Amino acid sequence: MSDTFNLSEFTNQLLEGATLNQIEINATFCAKLYKYIHLLIEWNSKFNITSHSSVSDFIYKDILDQLIAFNKIPTYLSKTTHLMDAGAGAGFSGVILALYYTSIEISFLEKSRKKMNFIRHACLDLGIKANFINSSLNLTQDSSIPLFDMIISRATWDIPLFRSYVQNYVQNNGYAIYFGGPHQFYQEKQLNQNLEFKDELQYTILPYNYYRKLFIFQKNNSFT
Repeated sequence: MSDTFNLSEFTNQLLEGATLNQIEINATFCAKLYKYIHLLIEWNSKFNITSHSSVSDFIYKDILDQLIAFNKIPTYLSKTTHLMDAGAGAGFSGVILALYYTSIEISFLEKSRKKMNFIRHACLDLGIKANFINSSLNLTQDSSIPLFDMIISRATWDIPLFRSYVQNYVQNNGYAIYFGGPHQFYQEKQLNQNLEFKDELQYTILPYNYYRKLFIFQKNNSFT
């Protein structure tokens, strides 16, 4: 993948996509994301952090995907002080959210050391204050990992596994949100879990008509 794209080209393409999808961002925000994507391309050439192969992929499949998703859940985010990006990968969700909602404290959880090293480096370069947990979630609660107002994840697990893994790390009345694709569906099978299904939201990323879903769960300790 070429890393010769410049800030002006990136900004114009991102602003065009944002306008088309009714998302409000500015040039300063675009410049920070340009720096992040440039770093990712540089690291990806050595460490294979992401499978995306073009700047357009990053803009539409990652950046705008997340921005549209966050604009679907403002009520939930307004109640959130501490958020964990679980199975963070290259950190797209957490980094974009940290730049877009600066009042939320972000923690990244990722078991791959090379990916976590990249996230640390990117956050340092972008001036993002965050917490970094180089680990994975287990079905039994790990006391070294705190509780969060919200946990998000981009299809790191299937939905039942996501629900099982994160339920022990969400504050009571907090939220767990699963970012899913078009072919993922939720069926209530584990009624004894203390994450209650709240809503399914859907959105499309224009102009390519990428279809996405958000599955929202709320912690309710009365189920335990």
